[in-house]
Formats: sequence, structure tokens, C-alpha cells
Amino acid sequence: MRKSFLIPVSAALPTKKADLINYLWPRFLEYGKGLCFMTSQERIYTGSDTLNVDLVLYHRGLKCIVPVIIGRGLITEAQIDKAERILYYYATEDRRDSGGNPPLAVVINRHRVSWLIDYVSYGDSVDLLSPDIERELPSLEDLKAILG
Repeated sequence: MRKSFLIPVSAALPTKKADLINYLWPRFLEYGKGLCFMTSQERIYTGSDTLNVDLVLYHRGLKCIVPVIIGRGLITEAQIDKAERILYYYATEDRRDSGGNPPLAVVINRHRVSWLIDYVSYGDSVDLLSPDIERELPSLEDLKAILG
């Protein structure tokens, strides 16, 4: 399941990916709804695949891992497929703590003068439109504040 947002870019942001990651992760933590920093630029090996995750956060309220994938241009099906493979890894490689929930990915792309953001859940395990989930995730206004 996916949920998408479009946010205008309102500030001059770093152009290098590493600088953008370093800019974004503290802003996610300042957001204050239970997001905790785990790591950045994690490399995942799944069989013959190597997947790079730009940020890995943990959401205390949802009790789940939140991988963040950052890119440029329109969000493509290839990026969503990558997010789903990353979610599969976190859901099946016993990476969840006891009592934890399935992971939830965030795909963030800068496209011209806008941010494109997709929340992606693992299969149908998380209903992104349920009021309980919406209350815990950053809203459109929250995302505007985070992305500056």
C-alpha cells in the first residue's frame, strides 16, 4: 500500500546525497513523534542483491523500523520495488524486536521544485489510511516543516 504527498521546495538544500541525508535525519528527529535514529547509509545484502538504505529510523509509537530512501526525479516503480525489497528484508530477517510491527518505508525524491514523498507498507500488513497510523506518521504539514 502507498500514500503519496507533493510538497514545494522552499529552501536551498544540499545537492550531494550525503549532505542531504545529514540535513534530513536531525529534522526527522526534531519532528518529535517517536522517531529515533538508527543508522545512515546502510548496505543490505539479499542473495545476489545489494540494496542501499539512506536512513534507518525506528518509530517508537508504531514499534517498527522505518527505512528512508532518498532520490531525484519522479518516484519510479523501480524505487517502490526497491522499497518493497528493503521492507521484505526488515520483515523477514528477524530484524524486528519482540512485539514489533512490520516495517514502513518512506521514499523521498526531489523533483524540480517539489518533494515527492511516498509511504510504502510491507504488503497489506499496514493500513496507511487507518486513523491510528495516520496519527503517528508525519502529516502533510509535518512533512513541510521537516523538509523546510
